[in-house]
Amino acid sequence: MLDRLFSLYKSKKNKPPEPPEPPEGSMDSMEELSGVLDNPFMRILIEVGEGGDFSLGFDSKDLSTEQISLVATTMYMLNNGMLDSFFIEALQLWSEGNPVKQNIAKKIVLKWDSIDKRVTAEYDSEENEPPAIEPFDVFKFT
Repeated sequence: MLDRLFSLYKSKKNKPPEPPEPPEGSMDSMEELSGVLDNPFMRILIEVGEGGDFSLGFDSKDLSTEQISLVATTMYMLNNGMLDSFFIEALQLWSEGNPVKQNIAKKIVLKWDSIDKRVTAEYDSEENEPPAIEPFDVFKFT
């Protein structure tokens, strides 16, 4: 009987502590946000700091020629604004059912739209085409 109690005590003592619950309003862990794909072979992480600084992180396995092509295409599309509908969908999913997050997402899209209009106006003399999708037109809350 004492052996059983002692082994229970040891197992609880050696058990790693549970991670604390994130405070309300904090960011979710990236691990919770990943996992949509069955077998991802690379990840890109974009972090933005208070002062407007940002960092890009890249993590990958050993890539095949086909995978390198997919990564390069994805990075090209990200860099050239071709993934805007995916960003809008990510904001929608993130804010779904949460009025506070919906308000934040709406403000992000409004600011995005104003920046897009300003940049388009600056380059209008060069006859650049407007974006294929207006973020504000896609992101609507009812």
